[in-house]
Amino acid sequence: EPVDGPLFLVCTHGSVDRCCAVGGRPLVTALADTHPERTWEATHVDGCRYGANLLVLPDAAAHGAVGPDDGVRIAEAALAGRLDT
Repeated sequence: EPVDGPLFLVCTHGSVDRCCAVGGRPLVTALADTHPERTWEATHVDGCRYGANLLVLPDAAAHGAVGPDDGVRIAEAALAGRLDT
């Protein structure tokens, strides 16, 4: 089903680097608590050594070393049409 607006993909796959699993789980949980219909777990979004990684689609804005609070802030900015750097 088409979704209007951004989607948030979080890598939680830890086989390449454990940072994605260790940091990704709290990040995806925080985003799913605030935006459940827009949050997806992904197996790989690149930049594993910078986990937790958040990819915002359709803009393809990649964010690395994202904590749960930062992720929620990034998501709110994306929903408002802004890029949080």
